[in-house]
Amino acid sequence: MRLFVGISPGNTYKKKMEELLSGVRPLSPGRITWVRPENFHLTLYFIGEVPGDVGGRIREELRRVRYPCFELQGGGGGFFPSINRPRVLWVGCIKGAKQCHGLFEEVKGVVERVLSSHGHKDRFTPHLTLARIRGSAPLSTWKAILSMVNKTSWDPVVVDSFILWKSTLTPRGPIYTPLEKYELLSP
Repeated sequence: MRLFVGISPGNTYKKKMEELLSGVRPLSPGRITWVRPENFHLTLYFIGEVPGDVGGRIREELRRVRYPCFELQGGGGGFFPSINRPRVLWVGCIKGAKQCHGLFEEVKGVVERVLSSHGHKDRFTPHLTLARIRGSAPLSTWKAILSMVNKTSWDPVVVDSFILWKSTLTPRGPIYTPLEKYELLSP
């Protein structure tokens, strides 16, 4: 099973993403794979391929995570690794980034205890992926796209849960299947 843990920002963000993509797509050069709105999420921890029994233990152990609900708000954006060599276009977090880091640390601790690994993922930047890029374009194109992303206004949402997802890779893109939803603590 190919697994990851993440946050679903909900339908409001999925609709906002659809609006943003309708404006950005005409500017984009070929070889960009846009995240389908139904797959829009914030990855807390990418686990990767694990045997079914290990996936079951991770699923069970994630029930031990105790973390309070918090408010999240998207805003700004950028490219990984940089605008000069873009491979991922993303939306950042202007509210809730500190809490995302805290929840990431909790999830990381649980997953790494199960996997008995250390440093599986050292760096975490809370973001929502918009697209994966496999081509090149003039810098002016990337700047125009980033300008549209930065002008997009995202409403705050309450994060009251996180999800363990199974990711199935297909020729038409990944299919994300929620395996279990974990409620966060009420304030």
